[in-house]
Amino acid sequence: MTKTEEYKDMFPLEFGENNPVLRKKCLEVKYFTKETKILVEALAVLMWEYEGVGIAAPQI
Repeated sequence: MTKTEEYKDMFPLEFGENNPVLRKKCLEVKYFTKETKILVEALAVLMWEYEGVGIAAPQI
């Protein structure tokens, strides 16, 4: 399984202009943990996979 496939399974993306998940305010990141590092890496990998400009944290 590639990293991209692994991240797609771990973090299913939310799409849609009127998706309520994407309208929620995120919590502030206070500590950069191992899990945070994985999340940031997943955001970058999935952004490239979907040929996006960026991915907001609520999307995953």
